Amino acid sequence: MPRWPRGWARRAIGLGGDWRTVPWRVNADVPGSYLRRNLPAPQQADLLEEALAAGRLSARGVDKVLRIAWTLADLAGTDRVGQNQLRAAMALRRGELT
Repeated sequence: MPRWPRGWARRAIGLGGDWRTVPWRVNADVPGSYLRRNLPAPQQADLLEEALAAGRLSARGVDKVLRIAWTLADLAGTDRVGQNQLRAAMALRRGELT
């Protein structure tokens, strides 16, 4: 049986679901629409909205930043994307951090 990432197990339980029913094993597989509609909004989500409005990120880029931010939150052992994870994800997406 495949090993499920702890982040998805915690998240599914926190959303009132059973982690075994989550169809994704890694954040990269999660559809952007699910990230935006079903998971808690990251702290300072307005940063994403501003970047989208200014043309620094596309809608697809926003989804990629969210996936990276959730991965960073999982690695930090948190159940929600914080300001630090969001800012780091945006910097990684722009190529500022390597």
